Amino acid sequence: MAIKRRNDDSLAKAARTFYLVAIAAISVASLAPASLAPHLLYSSHLKHFAIFYVLTALMAAARYRSRLQRIALDVALLAGLLEGIRALNPDNRIGFAQNLVADIGGA
Repeated sequence: MAIKRRNDDSLAKAARTFYLVAIAAISVASLAPASLAPHLLYSSHLKHFAIFYVLTALMAAARYRSRLQRIALDVALLAGLLEGIRALNPDNRIGFAQNLVADIGGA
C-alpha cells in the first residue's frame, strides 16, 4: 500500500500545472515582438506589475512549503532573466529599467 503525500494531491498538481503554464506564457509573451504582445491594460508598467503579481500568487500556491521570501526572490530572478534577455534586442532597450522595477514590484 502506497502512502499518499500531500504533494500528490490533485489541487497541488493543478497549482503546479497552472504555475508552469503561466511561466511559459509569460516567457513567450515577453520575448515576442512588441507588436504581437497582447495589450490587456492601458499602462505597460501596470501590465508588468499585474502579470508578475499573479505569477507570484501562482508560485505561492504551487510551492506552498516554501517561504515567501524565497518565492519573491525566485520571481525577481525570473523577471531579471527575462528583462535581461529582452535587453539584447535593440528595440526593447528603451524601457528596461522601468519594466524591471515593475516586474520586481509585482513580486
